[in-house]
Amino acid sequence: MSKDKNSQYPFIQRFAEDLKLARKSERTVQSYCRALRKLSEQLGHDPNQASEEDRFRPHRLWLALLATRLSRELVESLMVESARGRVHQS
Repeated sequence: MSKDKNSQYPFIQRFAEDLKLARKSERTVQSYCRALRKLSEQLGHDPNQASEEDRFRPHRLWLALLATRLSRELVESLMVESARGRVHQS
């Protein structure tokens, strides 16, 4: 990982150095640092300073998207069944 990409993130430089001391491959170091840099950019700050909201918001958004998708699929399925005359109306 080039130092210039991580120069604005000193904690990533330290992390990369720690990985190298742990004898991780250069490819592993690059991959881990890239993921950490992307997370930092998404959060807008050092992930070590992440709040509870920062940590759980992506999971809640994913659940909301999943629920929306499942609801849409359920509605579409009911519409198809209704068109086929298989859904009984009360």
